[in-house]
Amino acid sequence: ANNEEIQQLVEDVYGLVDIVFQDCEKHRASYDQFSHLWARDPATAFAEFLDSLQTNNLDPDQELAAFSAEITRLKSFDDEIKSLSNTVTLAWLRLDGKPIKQAL
Repeated sequence: ANNEEIQQLVEDVYGLVDIVFQDCEKHRASYDQFSHLWARDPATAFAEFLDSLQTNNLDPDQELAAFSAEITRLKSFDDEIKSLSNTVTLAWLRLDGKPIKQAL
């Protein structure tokens, strides 16, 4: 093989790596909708939720409804996360989504 052929092969490999990198970025972006789950401390988020209940002076039935709505909202995130694929294969690269899904 001559130098030009090798140079072309190297450019082809770089092009394929770039495509896989772009695909990885797209896959990572699919988790952005859940960023609030790892960006905020759960204890702080819960304290803020409780504060909002107190601030709004809700009666017990309204508080219960607010808790139920929050549980339903969080359960829907859980269902969405569980529906994401555990493994994704992008050309020659296999991504394991189980660790992030478990962490969320």
